Amino acid sequence: MSQTITLNRWTSRWTYRHAILALSEAAVLATIFVLAWQQSWPVNLPGFDEAGLPFGHYLPAVRLVELFAIAAIGTYTLAGWPGRHRLRQGPRLLFTLALAALFALAALSPLWAAHRGLAAVHAGHMLVWVLFALMMASGDWSIPRLVGAFLGGLLVHAAVGYLQMGLQHFVGLGPRFGELPVRPQDNWASVVFAGPVRLLRAYGLSSHPNVLGGHASIGVILSFGLLRVWPRVWRALIAIAWAMVWALLLITFSRSAWAALAAGGLSAAALLWRGRHLDRRAVIAALTLATIGAVVAAVFVRWFGPFLIGRVNASTQPFEQFSMDERRGMIDVAVRLIVAHPLTGVGAANFSTASQTLLGYPLDWVHNVPLLITSELGLPGALAFATIVGSMAWIGRRRWRSRSLTMWQTLTGGGLVALLTIMLFDHYLWTAPQGTLLWALLAGLWMAGDVEPRGFADRVSLVWQ
Repeated sequence: MSQTITLNRWTSRWTYRHAILALSEAAVLATIFVLAWQQSWPVNLPGFDEAGLPFGHYLPAVRLVELFAIAAIGTYTLAGWPGRHRLRQGPRLLFTLALAALFALAALSPLWAAHRGLAAVHAGHMLVWVLFALMMASGDWSIPRLVGAFLGGLLVHAAVGYLQMGLQHFVGLGPRFGELPVRPQDNWASVVFAGPVRLLRAYGLSSHPNVLGGHASIGVILSFGLLRVWPRVWRALIAIAWAMVWALLLITFSRSAWAALAAGGLSAAALLWRGRHLDRRAVIAALTLATIGAVVAAVFVRWFGPFLIGRVNASTQPFEQFSMDERRGMIDVAVRLIVAHPLTGVGAANFSTASQTLLGYPLDWVHNVPLLITSELGLPGALAFATIVGSMAWIGRRRWRSRSLTMWQTLTGGGLVALLTIMLFDHYLWTAPQGTLLWALLAGLWMAGDVEPRGFADRVSLVWQ
C-alpha cells in the first residue's frame, strides 16, 4: 500500500513538472517569436522623475517580449530550474559570476547616478535578460524549434516591412501590434537618400531598422541549420523563408547588420569546417543559399543602387556625414566620462543625462556597447563584461581544440560573433530588451551543454537527477 502511495506521488510530481516545463518551453518559443517587436506599455512608477529625462522615449515601459521572458523564467523556476548544476562548472561558473557582478553594479548604480530612476529601471530590465541567459545556459533546448520560432517571427517582420517599403509609410497596424507610424517626411524616421529623395527604411514591427537588421542577420545565419536538419519535404520552404529574411536584411539598409553578417557568416563557416560539418549536403545547401542570395542582392542593387551609394559612401550625403560626425562626437563624450568617473561610471542608463551635464545638451546613447558599459558602470563594469565574453571564448577555444563543435554550436558561435560586431557600431544590445534578450539567447545557448540537444522527455528527466 505504501509503495502504491509513493508511486502515485512520484507520478503526480512528474506530471506537474512535465506540465510546468511544457509551459516554460512554450513561453521561450513565444519570447523568441516576438523578440524584435516594439510592442510595449508605459509603466507609471511612483517617484520617477519624468521632468528630468533627457528624451521622451526614455519613459519607463515594459515590452511584450519581456512579459513572455518573465513567464518562461517563472515557470522554469517552478519546475526546479533543471540543469542548474551546469552553472557551477568551469567557464559556466565564471559566466554566471560575471553576469551577477554586472547586474550588481547596475543595481547599485542608483546610489550615485544623476537620474536614479533611469538606473533603477535599467537594472530591472537587466535582471530579466540575465536570468533568461542563465536559463538558456542551464537547459537542453530543442534548437531547431527555437530557430523555427525565430524565423517565423522574422517572416512577420518581412511581410510588414515589404509593405512599408512599397507604400513608403506605415501599414496601419497601430499600437495594438506595436507598429510605429513612420513616414519618410518625418524627421525622426530613419531614411536613406539619393540626392534630395528620401526612402523609408524597413521597420517591420521593430523600433528601428538597425534593430530589425541585426535580428535578420542572425536569422540568415541560424536558418542555415534548418536546411540541414529538417525533412527534405520542408527544405524548399526553408530556402524561400531564408530568401525573404535575406531581402528583409537588405532593405533595412543597416550597415552594422551587414558587417555583422559578414563577420558572423565567415566565423560560422570556419567553425563548421573545424567541427567537420562541411559535408556534401552542407556544401550543396550553402551553394543553394548563395545562389539565391546573389540573385536577391542583384535585384536589390538594381532597384536601390542610388540609395545604396549614399548609404555606403557617407561623404556624398550631408545627412549621412552628419550622422557619422555625431557618432564620433558621442564616442569622444564617452571617453571623457570614463576619464572623469573611472571607478563608478555615471550610472546605468545615465549616459545621456551625464552628457547633458557635460555639454549643456543631451546626447542619445553612444553607438558602442563596450564604451557605453564602461561610461555607465566604470572599469569594474567593463571588466565584468570582458569576463563574460572571455568565458564564452574559453569554451569556444576548448571546443575548437577538441573539434567537438556540434552543428548548432557552430551557427550559434557565428551569431555571437555577429552580435559582437554590432556592439561596436550600435547600442541596442545594451539599451533595448529586443537586443539584450537576443544577446542573452545566443550567449545562453553557446554556454549550454556540450551534447546534442535532447528531446523534451529527456529534458524533463533532468528534474529527477
